[in-house]
Amino acid sequence: MIYSLKRGEPKKGWVLIVHGLGEHIGRYDKLIDMLVKEGFCVIGFDLPGHGKSSGKRGNTTIEDAVAIIDELTKSVNRFTVFGHSLGGLIAIRYTELRPQKVNNLVVSSPALNIEMKSSQKAMMSIFSVLALSLTVNNGINPNLLSRNKSAIEKYVSDSLVHDRISVRLAKSMMKNIELAHEQAERIVCPVSILIGTDDKVTLPDGARKFFDELKTENKTLREFQGGYHELFEDPEHAESFYESIIHYIEQYNE
Repeated sequence: MIYSLKRGEPKKGWVLIVHGLGEHIGRYDKLIDMLVKEGFCVIGFDLPGHGKSSGKRGNTTIEDAVAIIDELTKSVNRFTVFGHSLGGLIAIRYTELRPQKVNNLVVSSPALNIEMKSSQKAMMSIFSVLALSLTVNNGINPNLLSRNKSAIEKYVSDSLVHDRISVRLAKSMMKNIELAHEQAERIVCPVSILIGTDDKVTLPDGARKFFDELKTENKTLREFQGGYHELFEDPEHAESFYESIIHYIEQYNE
């Protein structure tokens, strides 16, 4: 069972939101409310093994997500995609695979450069054939997510947040990170990328490299100085971060 939501009326268009690893769509209520108020209809969902969706915690693939987006948007002609972290990678891959469906791509802290520990690489090679559904700690240190201590506390205490990742998902991420860079020229719509310069979860150089690889002329890279992985509640940048997302979605929406 996949938990999904649809809020608002498409007076200005449609926006699909994809959340990150270990979290859920409920953490994007503020952004959803802002978009609905601006006249957009918002579609969101919890990835398999995440939030209110069924499945072993952390066990899914980017290919699963693409199929879910296809199903949720089958009656929608074109839409904007916003994704954060793993959701940013999914949004990018969806836009590369379905360029005719996406009129605007906006991502924050996209998972385009992830450092794996040697022990994690060893685990991947050992279990990639034997146990794809095996899950391990996803390696996300909550203290590296935000400079806002209360935001960290909220993340840690959220009962729908988990810290698992399956070998299957890790393999899918590594493969699709490579494909995202290799197939960047497939994207023809406007692209807006927002990153924190001090992000230690998804390293900013991956987003910068992807930005350079894009062939679309209408592209924007905004860097928030000193910002961590999650800019939504950053003590310095949160307001301008949200304003930028709304601006990019409105400016390039058909």
